[in-house]
Amino acid sequence: MKDTILAILKPGRRTSLALIGVIALAVALLGYFDLLDPIRKVLESDRLTFKVGATEVSFYSILSGMFGIVFLLWTASLVSGIVEKSIGRMIWLEANNRALLTKALQVVLYFVLFMITLDLLGIDLTAFAVFGGALGVGLGLGLQKVTANFISGIILLVEKSVKNGDLVDLGSGISGIVRHTGTRYTLIDTGDGRDIMVPNDDFISSRVTNWTYSSKGVQIEIRVNIAYGADIDLAQKLMLAAASQHPCCSRFRPVSCYLQEFAGEGISFALRFWIEDIICDGRVKPRSEVMLAIVRAFKENGIEMVAPKRESAKAV
Repeated sequence: MKDTILAILKPGRRTSLALIGVIALAVALLGYFDLLDPIRKVLESDRLTFKVGATEVSFYSILSGMFGIVFLLWTASLVSGIVEKSIGRMIWLEANNRALLTKALQVVLYFVLFMITLDLLGIDLTAFAVFGGALGVGLGLGLQKVTANFISGIILLVEKSVKNGDLVDLGSGISGIVRHTGTRYTLIDTGDGRDIMVPNDDFISSRVTNWTYSSKGVQIEIRVNIAYGADIDLAQKLMLAAASQHPCCSRFRPVSCYLQEFAGEGISFALRFWIEDIICDGRVKPRSEVMLAIVRAFKENGIEMVAPKRESAKAV
């Protein structure tokens, strides 16, 4: 527990947390020795008391309420950090389950402290019911996106459709590895030094390709066009060898090479092979290396490659 607390108290926060602790201790000592009574009597005097509706409000109640709120927020932040660090060490739980448990406990914690704060301020909860309904409608209209992202984050954690470590490809062109699913956003590492924070709602409302949802294996396809008159059997054999001999090629799934069509510019082949771990191996590097091996093999054996014919743009 000590290590957890020290990890939470980062250098930038230690000063403010220490200051709050000193103030809280000083106020507690003054209250214990009844040294706050003179101050309380002055702040509760008629000159410093006013009415809000039928309720009398004094400066003492305002200051005590503000102090109570600050102290409770500080306590909530500290306890929330301890809970998050403690649950993060439960390696026997899946990462999504740990995140879901952390968020559930944080919601309960803040709700309990919110109710305590209302009690400290002397707010009648029965009267707060009507105000809470109006406030809820206002927040619902003004914070629709925040609420949608929060609920979407919970759905992602429960369904486990997108987990930490998954390789995802969004329709907006964002592609990378999921590093963290938060309350409002999911952090994606694009692999080029960028960390993109994608709103959770985008994973629910748009089409997402999860390359590692069921397994980390993925199929790679390479289109190759050779000239008419070339040795088709030799070309097919060379393409199969180029893929099979690559170190990332799966040894459990066969490599295939099919003749696709007799095009006007040449004979079109489709070479397909599998890699076992797309996270470690990637897609671009194995594809590039196999293509280079095919080009070298064709050059050594006198097989001519042709470029596919591109359709010219129609005049408007």
